[in-house]
Amino acid sequence: MKDQIGAPIGLGVISCITILLVLMLSVFSCLTLATAQADYALAQRGAETVSSYYAADSTAKRISQDFAMGENAELETVVPMNEWQGLLVHLVRSSDGSIVVSAWRTVLLEEFNDQEQLLPVWSGEQS
Repeated sequence: MKDQIGAPIGLGVISCITILLVLMLSVFSCLTLATAQADYALAQRGAETVSSYYAADSTAKRISQDFAMGENAELETVVPMNEWQGLLVHLVRSSDGSIVVSAWRTVLLEEFNDQEQLLPVWSGEQS
């Protein structure tokens, strides 16, 4: 009888499957890490936006209380939230002395003029 030298036949297939499995799990873990980092960044931006809105809202409430104590007939102001957004507050005093809120919304502080950052969207016109 001849002595068998080397590995059994099934060992090569199992090694290949194990290597592919480890490779797939490594790729999935990298994708999961990238997704988690993107979700974290999105959550941070959302938290910053909400906190800046509520800070501007608090300032606008103080302004509206000062307006209610005064005698002016109308107040329109923009409370800045960040470098590109603000909270527009438009208050009007009615004839009976009550305050009517005409506008209380977020607005852009300046128009977007950078044409290079716009996406090439088809406008429906033939070129």
